Amino acid sequence: MHAHAEKYNKTLSDLKKESEDICLDARYSGTRITNPYISSNLTMNKSKSKSGFFDYYVQFIEESKKYCQPGIITKYITIRNHLLEFAKLKQYKIEFDILNETFLSKFPDYYLDNKKFINSYARKNIKFIRQFLAWTEKDSIKHPVYGNRSAVFRWCYIRCNY
Repeated sequence: MHAHAEKYNKTLSDLKKESEDICLDARYSGTRITNPYISSNLTMNKSKSKSGFFDYYVQFIEESKKYCQPGIITKYITIRNHLLEFAKLKQYKIEFDILNETFLSKFPDYYLDNKKFINSYARKNIKFIRQFLAWTEKDSIKHPVYGNRSAVFRWCYIRCNY
């Protein structure tokens, strides 16, 4: 038996119980149960991250003001507003640990279908988001499935090239 098996089993048991409670609460409130919904409501995910996606994004904008032209800063702010609008419209909480296939399918669709952006403009905006994600590498924020955010946005980029 592994030296830490008891600790791991307790953690898994706690996660299972908490996930079941989250699902039960969602059913009672009429909320659609999705993996991102469960993940964003797990206590371990809330306590693990000191800063969220948008906290880092604001910090990125502030640091970029030191070396970027005002037009680039305006673009970063505009993209932040697009992400906030997307999150509100699609009822999707954007955090590093839940950037997944659902997000990757909804975000380009939002740009192309809801915002009516042309492919090249959507692609350019996704490049700006990738710059932000590359900047976060200094804090070693890893996506649980893809390893890093640059890979996460590869599909978005491909989607905008159809």
